[in-house]
Amino acid sequence: MDQLEYESGEKLFKSYYETYPNLVAPTVRGDQESTLKSDAFLAFDNGDFENAASLFDRLQNEAEGDYAAFYSGICQLELGRPEKAIPLFQKVNENASQPDKITAIWFEALGYFLLNKLPEGKSLMTKVAASPGHPLQNRAQEILEKLK
Repeated sequence: MDQLEYESGEKLFKSYYETYPNLVAPTVRGDQESTLKSDAFLAFDNGDFENAASLFDRLQNEAEGDYAAFYSGICQLELGRPEKAIPLFQKVNENASQPDKITAIWFEALGYFLLNKLPEGKSLMTKVAASPGHPLQNRAQEILEKLK
């Protein structure tokens, strides 16, 4: 792979990656009971991605699959480990709602860009760009324009 392709993948990632917000569980405050789920999101919200990834991995084993795999994947991207993030995003089911499968595909594609695997990322971005009404559709179309 030549230098231009390397810079393109990393540049695309840096231009379009934003940490996905915690939309699943409000952070535990005060005297509320702490659970594995609340601990994972507290670590996530505090930017302790190493600890959060570990807790989300445990949650995946407790039938909390979709969101736990997704947020574990986000943690892995934050830690600069796209090779660990990609399989986690692939675990998110088609019928997942929070976050949805298209959002998982978006982050999976960004992971491929970070690994400088532009064809794989482009293929996935095509799916996002073809999702009418999805909040990431226009951004995916922008990326595809840049990859022409």
